[in-house]
Amino acid sequence: MPAMSADEILAAIDATVNDDDAVVTFKYVSRKFAIDATTAKRILFAHHAKKGGLAVYCVTGWVGAVGDASRTRVVKLARGADELERVRGGMTEVVSAHVYGVAKKVRSLHCSPYDPVGVVNANP
Repeated sequence: MPAMSADEILAAIDATVNDDDAVVTFKYVSRKFAIDATTAKRILFAHHAKKGGLAVYCVTGWVGAVGDASRTRVVKLARGADELERVRGGMTEVVSAHVYGVAKKVRSLHCSPYDPVGVVNANP
């Protein structure tokens, strides 16, 4: 199968989001279209910028001062731009933030507060 152009991938994502009322994540895009994860994240960002809808962001950063024994690395999901700014504001240093997934509307996506780093640290 020949490689698809970015515009063709965007059209396919749009059809999946709108017609199937599905949530599309960067992992799905990466696997479905055989592209690397970074490119998939960029395509989802472009889709959200062009079409709107709901975006869920993955934000990674640090809480606490450098050199402080209680400094902790955190990974959080933020639903929408308002929550993204709140999550970023709660971190001392933001290392990365990217679009994790897109959906047509808020009810399409359940985003529970989940801190995978905390879970890993709690279960050695």
